[in-house]
Amino acid sequence: MKRVLITEPLHAIFIEKMQKHGLQTVQLPSHSERQDVLRALSNVHGIALRSRFRIDREMIDAAPELQVIGRRFWFGIDRFELCQPKGNSLP
Repeated sequence: MKRVLITEPLHAIFIEKMQKHGLQTVQLPSHSERQDVLRALSNVHGIALRSRFRIDREMIDAAPELQVIGRRFWFGIDRFELCQPKGNSLP
């Protein structure tokens, strides 16, 4: 089963729809720090976030199974460091 890390509180309907489509959600507590996210990334296929955390090379490298990154309010790429991922499935 594919696992999706949720780094910040998201609407219950979003989580329900992901689970309905066969995805296992891993919800971090709302007070989680960057190191908590880095640890949780080791065994997930996707990450759903809002704006608290910036996705950079360290985070992508911490997620060898990562296939997708989803961000609420996708108005640009300001929260992502564009880099060549190592050893994961990102296109």
